[in-house]
Amino acid sequence: MKTIFTHRNNISVFLIFFATLIFSSCVSYIAKGGNIFDDLPFNEVVWKENAGNWGTDNDRGKMVESLQSILNEKKLNKLETIELLGEPEDAFINDYEEERDILLYSIGWWTGYGIDPDTFDIVFDMDGNFINSFVHQH
Repeated sequence: MKTIFTHRNNISVFLIFFATLIFSSCVSYIAKGGNIFDDLPFNEVVWKENAGNWGTDNDRGKMVESLQSILNEKKLNKLETIELLGEPEDAFINDYEEERDILLYSIGWWTGYGIDPDTFDIVFDMDGNFINSFVHQH
């Protein structure tokens, strides 16, 4: 009986699969226009409508850069931020280096290959003062 799954064939199949995956990711990135986080200006109503949406159709991801600009400019405190954005999907205290209060808002599945959910994390000191924000791929 002839074996069709040889070590050489397995390597070839893997290389073809890997090249196809890389190519499709590049095409997807280009089709999305490069930066996927700056497609829409921040819209409070749309942001709140997408609360709890972990899917690929979450428009929050497209508003991240616009929202980051607003947060960096206005330096909203924690309560003002929650008033603007609504309740976060999650929150926790990080005490790795210094205690930080972090709010996590779902923004869908945008980064990487679209296989992990992303959150928009907003960091405050323990007095509720804005420190920074960033996209977190889980």
